[in-house]
Amino acid sequence: MFNGTILLRDKNGAELTTIQKSADPVWTLQFCPQKFDTNDNILVAGGWDSKLSLYTVSGGKTVKQIGTDKDLGFDPCSISFYPTGEYFVMAGSDREVTLWNKEGVKLGKIGSLNDWIWSVCVHPGTNSVFAATNSGDLVSFNVEF
Repeated sequence: MFNGTILLRDKNGAELTTIQKSADPVWTLQFCPQKFDTNDNILVAGGWDSKLSLYTVSGGKTVKQIGTDKDLGFDPCSISFYPTGEYFVMAGSDREVTLWNKEGVKLGKIGSLNDWIWSVCVHPGTNSVFAATNSGDLVSFNVEF
């Protein structure tokens, strides 16, 4: 939300729990599509406090932050996980698309563009990453693992 709050709701819209990330807007968040060692879900949230936060969510009601907020030095606008859940991409005001692992470790830069990147998306059937900028450009990157 614009006040830095993340609300988790059930499928009927009833509030399950609230996360107070910061006082700045939470602009992007994404659940990891896979569960690994536990039944917990991983939630990654980026806000206009220029920080990335990772949480485990158990049963929709119990939330625990993983580590501490990661200072990014830019405002993240979009996050998208690869279908395996091992990696995600992030983009924002720094005009870059970057690759991260599910633990929140930056692995590298995929590409740079000429304006803020408002949306980034991983193609579910390939390793392609698409990014859309404030100026209207739509760019595709092919990521090799």
